[in-house]
Amino acid sequence: MYRLRPVAASSGVTWPTLLGTLLVSFIAGTATALLIQLYVVPRVETRKRREDRWERWVLELGELLTGSVADHAADLHAAQLVYREARDRKDDYTPGQRRQLKREAEQANFAYGSLISTQVDWLVERVVSISPKAREIVQFQKAWWNYEMATVFVRPLPEHDTSAEDQFDEAWKVDRDSRKELIAEVKVLAILPHPPTPSRWRRRLKLQTR
Repeated sequence: MYRLRPVAASSGVTWPTLLGTLLVSFIAGTATALLIQLYVVPRVETRKRREDRWERWVLELGELLTGSVADHAADLHAAQLVYREARDRKDDYTPGQRRQLKREAEQANFAYGSLISTQVDWLVERVVSISPKAREIVQFQKAWWNYEMATVFVRPLPEHDTSAEDQFDEAWKVDRDSRKELIAEVKVLAILPHPPTPSRWRRRLKLQTR
């Protein structure tokens, strides 16, 4: 009578070895999933929130420039024109009327300048902060500096406004043109699928100079 003898697996793998391998694989998979949850996912979510905020700032800046800023600029221009006429044609206006028109010009001046130096400047800083060295951001910032400087020349106080008519008109033309250029740069940023980043050669140069 023959007895059956246990035959070992041809691969030589025993149950303890197999269980150990499965356990190691399970632990490695769990650790990987945990690392992804703890580090990768939060970083991705943080970057997504940052991109969303940046896109919102760009849109808000565009709406501000084409809305309130344009309106305040038009109000100031109109107030200055009326005051300059009253100042130059004193016989047609009483002293009280000239004082009133001067106050209106001062108020319009303050409103325009305040909007530029607070809301617009704040949004510009937020937009630039995403990647100051990116080509699109550099172009945008140049357009902002040009416009910011142009607004200075159209905002003299009424008593300091001694410009000739052609100089006055030219200053306002520069203001309008530079604002259009800034709006054009905002449009470039608004259509980007993602916030801009520095070009590859700029990143390489930065690493080499460290």
